[in-house]
Amino acid sequence: LELTAAYTAFAGLGTGVKPRVIVQVEDPDKEVVWSLEGGAPRVLQPAIAYLVNDALRDALLRGTGQTVRQAGFQGVAAGKTGTTNEGTDAWFVGYDPQVVATVWIGLDRPQPIMAQATGGRLAAPLWARVMERYYAGRSRPRPWSQPDGIVAASVDPDTGMVLAPGCLPLAAAPYRELFVSSRVPRETCP
Repeated sequence: LELTAAYTAFAGLGTGVKPRVIVQVEDPDKEVVWSLEGGAPRVLQPAIAYLVNDALRDALLRGTGQTVRQAGFQGVAAGKTGTTNEGTDAWFVGYDPQVVATVWIGLDRPQPIMAQATGGRLAAPLWARVMERYYAGRSRPRPWSQPDGIVAASVDPDTGMVLAPGCLPLAAAPYRELFVSSRVPRETCP
């Protein structure tokens, strides 16, 4: 629950949410008779949260969370897998702009779950199936809006350094990376 709550700051572009069971009560005519009061606190700069989202979206495309996409969930999402020593716990925390959910798989008495138990192999595909069911009949959220203070730059894949305008890397093709505008690394020209 604490891990899930921590990821709400990324999903909310810096606004954290305290987990709760009931947020409002409606009567049979859909009139709100009670609602949770108070807004969510800002716990992180939106630009920093956006960069984390960008990295964790990439984890679903090329990282250990690829199984989310392979299991069929194609909506906006970001997430992180986790596995403890010898596969005693496998987890995946995934989120979109509306929902943060965690899948944990393990045994009450810690012991290996199975051979090659990992968060990417076990928990991430289960998260994908849960999210597909959750969004059956619901509209899916739009991607996060890029906040002010984010810039893109070309990066040398060999060094990870930002390329100066007009410069090319020595070997592979450059790629685009996002940075907080006040923290862009020094440019280089190989």
